[in-house]
Amino acid sequence: MNRRRFLKGSLAMAALSGTSGLASLFSQAAYAADSDIADGQSRRFDFSVLQSMAHDLAKTPWGGAPRPLPETLATMTPQAYNAIRYDEKQSLWNNIEGRQLDAQFFHMGMGFRRRVRMFSLDQTTSQAREIHFRPELFSYGDTGVDTRQLEGQSDLGFAGFRVFK
Repeated sequence: MNRRRFLKGSLAMAALSGTSGLASLFSQAAYAADSDIADGQSRRFDFSVLQSMAHDLAKTPWGGAPRPLPETLATMTPQAYNAIRYDEKQSLWNNIEGRQLDAQFFHMGMGFRRRVRMFSLDQTTSQAREIHFRPELFSYGDTGVDTRQLEGQSDLGFAGFRVFK
């Protein structure tokens, strides 16, 4: 069994059981009620909403290829892409005292063209808020990325995320 299959199976079991088994792994840090980086509109989210979304998505045709990236991201070299760093002060659970886990997002660019939308969930109110892409979440260093091309691109999304201790 590989790591990806294990993770998918674990997440599926947690979702199907409807319990907070996965939440116990993430402790209090899994729910970022007052996360500074979650800037989207608040909306209700629970297992029934997830089921409804999956049902609706299953009935719609595939959306096609992802939209083109801004030129500054589409033409990046692997070295430049790897030099982009997520600002650790902007991590998802940075504002939670005694957090056990950290969550950071990967930048779009190079071969990573299909966006991943990220949300922060408040367990007490069952409200989810989207975390939009903003250039200030990242440190670009000597990458040559023209951040002016990225301004106002809140729907750019992220290439993925990582959770670590």
